[in-house]
This record gives sequence, structure tokens and C-alpha cells, in this order.
Amino acid sequence: MALNTPGAAPITFGFKNLMETFTVDVHKAENRPLNVPLIAPFTIASSRLDKVENVAIRVELSNGCVGWGEAPVLPFVTAEDQSIAMAKGAEVCGLLRRLPALTLGSMLEEIEGVLPGHQFASIPIVSPSEAAELASKYYKEGFKTLKLKVGKNLNADIQVLQAIRLVNPECQFILDANEGYNSEEAVEVLEKLNEMGVTPVLFEQPVHRDDWDGLGYVANVARNRYGISVTADESCRSLADVYKIAEGNLADVINIKLAKVGVLGALNIIEKAKVAGLDLMIGGMVETRLAMGFAGHLAAGLGCFKFIDLDTPLLLSEDPVLEGYEAIMAYHTVPGEWQTQRLIHVTLHLIAIVLGIVGICAVFRFHDMVNLEDVYSLHSWIGIATFCLFGVQWLLGLAFMFRGSRAERAGVAPWHIAGGRALLYMAICAALTGLMERFTMLKPHQSESRLINFLGLAILVFGIFVDITVSLAHFGS
Repeated sequence: MALNTPGAAPITFGFKNLMETFTVDVHKAENRPLNVPLIAPFTIASSRLDKVENVAIRVELSNGCVGWGEAPVLPFVTAEDQSIAMAKGAEVCGLLRRLPALTLGSMLEEIEGVLPGHQFASIPIVSPSEAAELASKYYKEGFKTLKLKVGKNLNADIQVLQAIRLVNPECQFILDANEGYNSEEAVEVLEKLNEMGVTPVLFEQPVHRDDWDGLGYVANVARNRYGISVTADESCRSLADVYKIAEGNLADVINIKLAKVGVLGALNIIEKAKVAGLDLMIGGMVETRLAMGFAGHLAAGLGCFKFIDLDTPLLLSEDPVLEGYEAIMAYHTVPGEWQTQRLIHVTLHLIAIVLGIVGICAVFRFHDMVNLEDVYSLHSWIGIATFCLFGVQWLLGLAFMFRGSRAERAGVAPWHIAGGRALLYMAICAALTGLMERFTMLKPHQSESRLINFLGLAILVFGIFVDITVSLAHFGS
């Protein structure tokens, strides 16, 4: 499995030309906390995570293009907490704002100078009953393969596997020990699984990251005795580690995590791993759909990954990347955490409802004063219908915000968005028909008619601008 294969053509994926010719001119760059609660604590052999405290990055280019990124924070892996990550994020954002227009390659090199990196549908470690419940849930959602975190207690790991097999006999497994076993324990797990008639798809990082002899021993036993591939995750922290793994035949698969090695590091590792004949897996830390979406695009674009492990958004009890408008643009324009933006969204719409009630009451009182019939015109029909539907939209949104599960909110979100856009244009129609109604009743002079025409066009253009702005921000982010 040597890397210096005679005649092997380098795999460049076309990125070299892109990095040398594509120019990046940053106009704005900012970072903000990305805090999201978990459905349940995420436990692996080496640590426990109770909530996600990542960092989101927003970059806007001079041509108006906007991109979002996410920096996951796992202190036991990334060797930093959120405060340190926020400080480094602010440092990088400041650098991007100061830099002149550069090629993509030069820009990434500048970022790498500030962030050199550190040299070094999952089921977490839970009770057998909890594991069985999660396995049943994921099976109903269509998952045929489960990645099971093991490595903390050998006997408990076997009990969990047995419990999952009871509720889902056809399930396939990827075992991820996260360095939790020694080599003898890892082989014992494989022996007991064989007795149970279970053959994992992969056995990921069975031993400590620096136990190279143990990794090679387990890989040899797994490969030759049971036909199981062993994956190097924590053991693969740099390009040098890929050389070591390939030359020593220490693993069959390399797990690439962008948060661990970066984009350029990932491309270098991919190139060398493919030349060496190693299979590839792409994974992640505990991240939202923001980071997982980018990793998914990379995997789909390169097409060289045999295993895709981008399921961590399923562990979150909230989804800050849900589509949605905030009265109507707050999710894209109001700075702050997602929870704060959501509260602003709800509050602004509540204020709109209160003002709508005041306005309708004032209209009815005016009609009484001048002896006009109520709800007789197209304007009034559209206006009342818009207000009633707006109230229903607000109440349903409030109910799902506090009571709905993440999956329920994700399913309702497209309807909520479609309803919001429909209500926006219904409100515009109500305003324009109201102007025409007053124009007909008052029979204004030429100057007044021009004012009404200008106001009507302004309302229409404003509505179109809001809709387009939110749509572009959504697709751009």
C-alpha cells in the first residue's frame, strides 16, 4: 500500500487551477455564537457533550455573494472552548476585512497562518433500553445502518448491541470506539460479535490514536479473520499520518473531518489516500446542518467517499438552519443567536397583530361616524382575510416553536414560509385596493392622484424587494 506508486497520476480534482485563478475580495466578515441544545447528552468513550456551543462565520464578498460557515467546538478534540474559538474567529474575520483581493489559494494560506490547526445516524453511549429506542426511531425514519458509539465498557457495549438487534434484526452497524479499547479488548469485541452473527460494516478507531502497533494488529485480525474494515479517525491528524497508515497497512479506511484538517488538508489527504488504495469516509464533529451541508457538497462534488457519516444534526433538539422569515427578514438581518432571532421574529409579528387590531377598530369607528357600510368592498374583504390568516399563521408558528419536535418543525417549515410569502402579497393587495378605494371616493386633484400612484408603486416595490431579499439571503446562506 505504498504511496510512491510508479506511474500513478496525481489526483488534483481541478482545485489547483481554481485556487490560482479565482479571486476573493471580502467586503464583510463576522462571527457569532451558535448555541444549540441536544436531544440528549452525546457520550463517547473519551468524553460527554451536553450542548452544542459552536461558532458561526458569515462572509460577504464585494460582489454581494454571502457564505456561511461553522466551527465546531469539542474541547476534548479541538483543544479549545467557545470563548477561544470566538476570539480566533474574530481574529480571522478582522484579517479577511483587511486583506486586499487575493486568489483563493492565497486567501486560504493567509487564514492557515492564523489558524494552523491542532496536531492531533450516530447512537451515543447510552443504556441498552435507550439504544434500542433510538434504533427503533431511526429504523422508522429509513436508516438501514447505525453508527454505534462504544469503547467505554466492553460488557455494556455487547448488551447495547444485543438490545438493538432485538428491535432491528436487519440493522447493519458501524462501531466507533473513539480510542476506547486496547487491542485485546477490540479483538474480543469482534469475537463476541461473530458469535452473535453480527459483522460490522466498519470498526472505527478501536485503540488510542498513538497506539500504532495496536491499530495494525486489530486491523489485521479484523481484515483477515472476519472481513471487517478498520477506520483510522483520531489516528489520522495530518498528511504524515496518512503516509504512516498506508506504509504500515495499519487501516483500510481514512475518516476525514473538515473541522480537523481543513479543506486544503482534506484535499491533500484525499489525494494521497486514493493513490495508496485506501477507502475514504467523511464525518463531522457535533455540528448543525450548516457545517454538514458544506461537507455534503464536498463529498458529492468529489465523489470519492465510500462512507458518508454526516448525521449529527439529528442529535440536536433545535435546528438553527430552519428556513423562515422574521417579520420578515430577521433570521437573515438581525445579529445574535438563533434563539434571540426567533424571539424577535415572534415579537415583531405580535406587534403587527396588535397594530392590526387597533387599525381595524379605527376603521369600523370611522365608518360609524360617516354612516358607511362595513365590509362591502374588495379591499375590506382582502384586508380582513389577510389579518385573520396572519393571526392563524402566528398562533400555529408559536405552537410549533414551543411544543413541536425538531422533525415536526422541519416538516411544517415549508408551509410556514409559503404562508408568510402569500400573506405578504395579500397585505400588498389590501393596501393597493385601499388606495384605489380612497382615490375613487375622494376624487382628488391631479397632484393628489400622483401622490396615491407613487405611494402604491412604492408599496409594491417594497414588497417585491423584501421577498427577493429574503429569498436571495436564504439561498445564499
